[in-house]
Amino acid sequence: MAIRWKFDGNYSFKDERFARIYRFYVIETPVSGVSARAKTFKFRQINMNSLNAALRRESPFLKSGWIVKPIKEIEEACKEQGLDKTVRFADEIVIHTENQKLCTGKTDSLFYAIRCAFAHGSFAIHEYKNHMYYVLENKDSGTLKARMVLKEDTLIKWIELIEAFPKAKNKASRRKKK
Repeated sequence: MAIRWKFDGNYSFKDERFARIYRFYVIETPVSGVSARAKTFKFRQINMNSLNAALRRESPFLKSGWIVKPIKEIEEACKEQGLDKTVRFADEIVIHTENQKLCTGKTDSLFYAIRCAFAHGSFAIHEYKNHMYYVLENKDSGTLKARMVLKEDTLIKWIELIEAFPKAKNKASRRKKK
């Protein structure tokens, strides 16, 4: 059984960066089916393959530090990456399951895991070497589904990337241009 993380740190909605992060990932989440105020990937007409590639370009740690496993393997993956007992703030990492009920793939599942951690209060904010780090965990009925360590700057970069992302061109509009 994974070590239980404590989430009792300070946060404030007066902090504009935190408020922006919370609003985007929870209230206006890009994941379908979880918020009445969602601005989903589909609503934004984002091609998920293109978004996945853009996220990897923007956040190189995702090439090796983005681990997606079945639920029964999450705790072991956390142990292997040193996220069972401690947090290494110098390293950003995301370990999560792929939610096949609500999500269309691993990118969608990543944003769902972040959303759930914030929505259920399973997060802490720490300063380390002049950077703010967010420690996030997603559990469902005591079952660990995700653990993540992300810089505040990364969370903001992803928001900006998605908000500025070009809309997917549909097949009909491509045919007209030919």
